Amino acid sequence: MTPQDRELEARVGRGQEAMGQAITYPMSGPGLTTLDARMPRDRGPDDGRHMRNIARLAGYAAMLPPEMTFEDSPMGRQVLSGMSILEREDLLRELTAAATPQAQVTDALVRQSFNTQLSPQEETQFATWKQQYAPRDSGQDYDLRGAFKAGLRPDHTGHWPDTFKKPSHPTFSTGSIYAPHGKPGVWHGEVYTPYEQRKRR
Repeated sequence: MTPQDRELEARVGRGQEAMGQAITYPMSGPGLTTLDARMPRDRGPDDGRHMRNIARLAGYAAMLPPEMTFEDSPMGRQVLSGMSILEREDLLRELTAAATPQAQVTDALVRQSFNTQLSPQEETQFATWKQQYAPRDSGQDYDLRGAFKAGLRPDHTGHWPDTFKKPSHPTFSTGSIYAPHGKPGVWHGEVYTPYEQRKRR
């Protein structure tokens, strides 16, 4: 694998991780199988092959001139030809997600009131998870759905990590993924310094 291929895979990996966390539900439609059947076989294991194919196409799409869309490009026409509307939509959603910068994903979460979006199936799983780990927590100042999706659990005292604290949380800190969108304090060991005091130092 060339350095360029590794860079493209890392790039699409970040986009797919962001997609999974926030905006777009993972796709599993027929378009993905169709794409993999059309792309040349590589030497890697089949596990993850689709991600490598998406990485290649996302890298190709990123190098197109601004006035050309993937659908209008030679590669795009070749890959999409003969696909059904559903298959085309699945594939184009994957490519869009792969090219989504993390900053845009975070901004989208801000517009959603700092609540990670879940698929209907995940919402069902979340309800069971919440009943077990946070039955009396409204989620008003903590993104519980984000914690669920990340596989987090409260510690033995019932305390949650700072990772998904919202800006309204009393100890909102630089450890939160939402830190760029509020006024985070900072922890020094067990001592919390609010934003106002932190800025005066």
